[in-house]
Parts: sequence; structure tokens; C-alpha cells
Amino acid sequence: MPRTLLSALLLSALFFACPIAQAQQQPVDAFATAPTADGLQQLDRTYGFRDVTFETPISAFRNLVLVDATGHTKIYRRTTDSYQIGQAQAASILYYFYKGKLITVRLTTQGDANSRGMLEAFSDLYGPGYQANDHVEKHVWQGEKAYLGYEQNTLTNNATVYIWSNALVEQRRREELKAAPKATPPRQVLKTSRR
Repeated sequence: MPRTLLSALLLSALFFACPIAQAQQQPVDAFATAPTADGLQQLDRTYGFRDVTFETPISAFRNLVLVDATGHTKIYRRTTDSYQIGQAQAASILYYFYKGKLITVRLTTQGDANSRGMLEAFSDLYGPGYQANDHVEKHVWQGEKAYLGYEQNTLTNNATVYIWSNALVEQRRREELKAAPKATPPRQVLKTSRR
């Protein structure tokens, strides 16, 4: 019995000590991982990526190579892009056009150093992104006009960054919803009695 009591006491002490240790590791400022108003305003002013602006027609772009097309969306890469972003090397930079207008830029990285470097580059530009969970490398900058999202895969350490136009994404969503086939209620089969 004394051994069981000792084990229970040790487990209780460990159980109660863990939350205290975790609380001491948490930042004092609960908004430390929230974007700043200045950063979000800068994201909205940029409204694009590097030298490209959202809603620009595809005819204004040069050196594009078609990668994929689905419905009203076409995806291209530019042959003249530098893949260096801050201290990071991007694995790919893709440009999404919806109905002929730039809607999204998608960047990917390979490896932890490039992923962290990419996050640092965007944090330098726009301040820290919103991070809901310290254990998940997902950061979000939600401006009024533009959105930037960073997510790092915990298994591969590769990251994906999406930057998009809120207005065009909303327009596409509404149009796709409108064009989606309407669910029809199941037809009722009249039962006839056999006599």
C-alpha cells in the first residue's frame, strides 16, 4: 500500500507541475502572435507579390508558362522569377488566374531552413502573422483586401504560402456556388397496393 500511495503522490505532483511549467513557457502577451495593424495595411497596399498586383489581367504578364488549368482557373509559372526570398530559396512560385485576372500567388519551400527563412521574410514585411496554436506552424495575415497564409508540414518541414485577393476569391466562391448543381429532393415513389 505505501508503494501505491507514493506512486500516486508522485504522479499527482507530476500532473500538477506540468501545467505550471507550460504556463511559465507561454508568452505573457496573449497577442504576441497577432498581426499588427501596420503590417496588415502594408499587405493591403502591396495587394500582390513583388511586382505583380492582384486583379491584373493575364495580358499584362510576360514569360508565363502554363502549368495547369481547371474551369475558369489557369495556373502559370514565370520563367524570369528569382526564387530567392529573404534568406530562403523557394521551390516554386505559381500564379493563379481566375477568368483572366491574377487571384492568387502560391509559393512552396523544401526543408526547414528555407521554410523558416520564408516565414521570416514575410514576417519582416508584414509583422508577425496570427498563430492560433504554438505547436502548429500555421500563420495568417488577414487584411481587408489581401490574405497571406503560411503553413509548414511538420513531417517534411516543407512550407506552402498563399497570397490572394479577398475580393476575387469571394467572387469565385459566389460564382461556383451559383453554378453548382442544386440538390434535388429525392423523388417519392407512390406505393400502390396490390390486390
